Amino acid sequence: MEPISPLAALWLASLQLAHVAQFPQALALSLATGVASVLLALGATAAILSTGFGMRQQRDRAAYLPAMLALPHIAFALGAVMWLAPSGILLRLVFTVFAPVASWMPWSMDAPPLWQTTQDPWGLGLVLVLSCKEIPFLLWAAVAQLQRPDTAQRMQSQLRVAATLGYSASTAWWRIVWPQLLPRMGGPLLAVWAYSVSVVDVAWIIGPGAPPTLAVLAWQWIMHADPALRAQGLAAVMCLMACTAVLALLAAWGYCAYTLGSAPARWTRGIVLGAASAADETSLAQRLAQGLPKILAVLYGLIFVALLWASFAGAWPFPFLLPQSWTFQAWQQIAIGSAALSTTLWLGLASAAGALLLALLCLECLPQR
Repeated sequence: MEPISPLAALWLASLQLAHVAQFPQALALSLATGVASVLLALGATAAILSTGFGMRQQRDRAAYLPAMLALPHIAFALGAVMWLAPSGILLRLVFTVFAPVASWMPWSMDAPPLWQTTQDPWGLGLVLVLSCKEIPFLLWAAVAQLQRPDTAQRMQSQLRVAATLGYSASTAWWRIVWPQLLPRMGGPLLAVWAYSVSVVDVAWIIGPGAPPTLAVLAWQWIMHADPALRAQGLAAVMCLMACTAVLALLAAWGYCAYTLGSAPARWTRGIVLGAASAADETSLAQRLAQGLPKILAVLYGLIFVALLWASFAGAWPFPFLLPQSWTFQAWQQIAIGSAALSTTLWLGLASAAGALLLALLCLECLPQR
């Protein structure tokens, strides 16, 4: 019997993929969690920017974004699990502070409750982690656009004109700056969308498990020893790529159709000025938007504290808030396995240097547009 070609094997694997019981739900989970995390991150980014974040007078507020971007996704996911898991720090803290009240609750104090706060079947934990990691990236990309000399000068003059007409700073931002900024965010949004749909490590840690997302399933199949399952994994990857591209094109088409339709008239028709415009700065939504950067900074700080805390923890039974013992064993293992650490550092530095070199070559050689 003659061996079949790779294309024929991929086609057969695609036909078999349609009959896998987990495939439809896994694909739906990947797309749903990806769309939800992108929309949540984009909405939070727009709300933060509407408070003046990144503009010339508040440029120092963006100084801590590189520290957030430097925290790896997998480390953030592990820290989130340590806080949110049924046996995590948050519930231990509740049991410690509210011990008399917790003893009345319908669960045992000796074992964690059977809650699915992580790896829930709806992917809510995965959406939370992805959106919290994507907000600093989108903010960084937006601030880079807002701080361009030509853009900053033009938008500042437009906002001053809007202020003289009686518009609040938030209303002027939503009607003047955001319609100009959103089209320039297409590249970062596409990168965030592609990552959210195809992420494996974060979905493995905090994502759903029965079934997992399609990216996790594809990875499991590709790493299998059976050639048929490896081909099935490649077919799942191609399917995920196609769905990602189709939804991205549909989003771009919907945005273009919206901007070419009645959107310009809706954005520029004006509003009734007076008390409503004056109260816009003190509304609940505006106060929440002003507090989002601090909430995000506190969240990243708690994640870092949890990771550092756990690296020294020894025996830590539930529901004790503090470990029963402290140890340096984890750090000693890192020191013993210095080869893995040096390899990680070498790969990180080499990839960063290569990316910087390619970026400089692109800026020098490609057209200015």
